[in-house]
This record gives sequence, C-alpha cells and structure tokens, in this order.
Amino acid sequence: MHLFSKYCFCRSRLVPFRSEANLDDHAVANVFCPHCSDRAPAEGFMVAVTGIPGWSGIYAIDWNQQYLRESDIRFKDTERYYTKLFSSGALAFGFLPQKSAARAYDILGVKEHLPSEVFVKGTMIGES
Repeated sequence: MHLFSKYCFCRSRLVPFRSEANLDDHAVANVFCPHCSDRAPAEGFMVAVTGIPGWSGIYAIDWNQQYLRESDIRFKDTERYYTKLFSSGALAFGFLPQKSAARAYDILGVKEHLPSEVFVKGTMIGES
C-alpha cells in the first residue's frame, strides 16, 4: 500500500490518497475539492463523498494518463477504467474507510464524457 497527499487546485485542502496498487502521486495530475471541483477539466473524474465528517462534497480527479499508461498494462483512457481504478481501491481517497468504502461515495463519472486524447497535444479547444 502506498499513501500520499496532494493539494487541491485551489490549495485550500491537502487531499490524502491510498493506493493498493502502489501507484504514487504521479498518477494524479490534479485533484479538485468541493470548493473548486467546478473548475475541473472536461475529463475530470467526479466523485460525490457523503457521510465522512469534514470531507463530504463533490471532488474531481484529473488523472495523469501518461503515468498510468506506463504503470498499468491494462490502462485504457475510458470512464470504465477510471471507475474500476477508484472503486477497486487501486487508487482512492485516503480519507475513505478501508472497509465498506463504497458506502461513502458515489461515482458521478467523467465530467463531460470526453476522452482526454480527443485534442492533439498543443492545440486549443476550437482550433482545427
């Protein structure tokens, strides 16, 4: 098991993570707390946390696809892959209980259901 923390996008919270797959902090490009989750990118993986005092709210995770591609031979840039990654405990929030963690969150899915590799690297949205 590997434990690490990352500051959220607005830097108001240090969000703990736990990885049963020994993934490290490079697996998460950015995390967005309930105060800044509305600023997550289109491919942000949204999770609603309930029943955890001090941690309840909607979070978003911007995964580091390049790191995951290199670390996991089963990597696929799909919502299903990220759902399994999170719900299996391979990489989830460290504040969730280790037993019965699924009772404390609902996976909302990818923010705008766009694969992160739709745009050619270096181009801006709307450019062709």
